Amino acid sequence: MQELITNDLEALSKEISGKCRDILRWKKDDRFNIVLAEFDVDKLHIIFSELKKYFINSWDANTIKSSPEYIQLNSERYGRLHTDQIFCTTNSDNNTFIYCAIWPWSDGLTVSIRLAPYDKTIPEEELDKLREQFRGWFGL
Repeated sequence: MQELITNDLEALSKEISGKCRDILRWKKDDRFNIVLAEFDVDKLHIIFSELKKYFINSWDANTIKSSPEYIQLNSERYGRLHTDQIFCTTNSDNNTFIYCAIWPWSDGLTVSIRLAPYDKTIPEEELDKLREQFRGWFGL
């Protein structure tokens, strides 16, 4: 993997993790091997306001089918998008980007955010290495 890509991704990851430091507590998502935060739904507006500065592309249950195939494949890792769920990315025109899955829970009280890096040019086994580095940038 190119060092420049990793350095840019590291800087962006640290900036994102720092922006919501007082609101979000990041942890490793053992189920998907990525970064996860869970919070009360009343904080969604504040957190989304911060995150949308970075995650410039977004899709919902109605628009995900019009997204590029690699976006659809990544969103499907977490299940089908339902009402009020959003799948976002940093600039996905780049080969390397970060995606963000925002999942309000059915209880109406809690929201999960999952973040992970993606690179269109590297094989899955290298993506695992990239995800491991990514978790480290979030202190995990």
